[in-house]
Amino acid sequence: MITVVADATLGSAIVDVAVKHIAVRPVRHTNHLIPLRGRMGLASAARVCQNVTSSSAVSEFMKNRHLDLHLLRCFSVLITERHVTRAAERLNTSQPAMSAILGRLRKLFDDPLLVRTEKGMFLTNRAIEIGRSVDAALALIDGTLHSNEIFNPATAVHEFKIAASESVTLAIMPSLISRVHQLAPSVTLCVRVPDLARMKQALEEAQTDILISFTKSAPSGLRSSTLLRQSLKVVVSKTHPDIRDSLSIEQFVSWPHAGHRIDAREGSTIEKAVDKSLNRLGLTRSMGAWLPSAVSLISIVAEGPFIATVPEAIADRLVDEAGVRAFDPPLMLDEARIGMFWHDRMHDNSAHRWLRGVLRTVVSELKAEPTPE
Repeated sequence: MITVVADATLGSAIVDVAVKHIAVRPVRHTNHLIPLRGRMGLASAARVCQNVTSSSAVSEFMKNRHLDLHLLRCFSVLITERHVTRAAERLNTSQPAMSAILGRLRKLFDDPLLVRTEKGMFLTNRAIEIGRSVDAALALIDGTLHSNEIFNPATAVHEFKIAASESVTLAIMPSLISRVHQLAPSVTLCVRVPDLARMKQALEEAQTDILISFTKSAPSGLRSSTLLRQSLKVVVSKTHPDIRDSLSIEQFVSWPHAGHRIDAREGSTIEKAVDKSLNRLGLTRSMGAWLPSAVSLISIVAEGPFIATVPEAIADRLVDEAGVRAFDPPLMLDEARIGMFWHDRMHDNSAHRWLRGVLRTVVSELKAEPTPE
């Protein structure tokens, strides 16, 4: 049973998971009856905890409902691994013990959580929903417990979850990963392509620590800082039937373009900038192909009469080996801004501050002009 719920923030995080996903009974604390029912938010749960004078009400609540920090961590690992044996190995316990914990969780949440199929174990919709709350609660608890600790990169064992596009990864990640390994050998960087449509939610729920992206402005509720600005380049095949040693605006709009589309609805920030600039001139372009990756545009251009507009990091690294040539755009295009974005709750976290500092150092060595917070 958890015994560290002296801070209302810690208690509220666990209570929030409970009141969202468990049928809750009233909890009696001295002479006060605290009704907890319905789907109460984190702020409401925090107010409940702040109204009691000690952690005993929260402890009694968790005791009555059989919910503790260990169960939350077991749940998080189980839904991540989707495999009882692997979860047991990660938590250094036995397979029968982890099976028993899964049984307790199923009873607690009144849901199978993990369902066996021919292709393995799959999460129920309710497990996915609960998982978001649990991950956010654990992140809040861990952040509170360790908020005053000084991050020592030389000895820290830590994983940072970074969301970055392929072009950003190409421009920054080789230097960043190398530098982090030098300074913090036991720190892992887990980099994945972001889902920009739900990136704010991922940062809020601690599924991602930091986003690095070509994005003009931060969504409300997020902090941001410009890392670097990159010029844009237009790339065409070295064997293009019309474009040789120069590129005119007439050629730019006459030949089909290959573009980067981040989802089924709209192009990337760079594609929007190209169209906006053309619109100012009263011009349009035709699209011959949409690709889910800016890096893959180079291969498409190399094999056909297409034109693509890409960040200079992609052009500089790939043009020679890919059989394409790069030109300055024949129209006015602003530099592409690469920014980093993070949630306010991580702003004063010492580990997060360290990572942001290393990012700025790496960028400065790439002859960028980082912007201070």
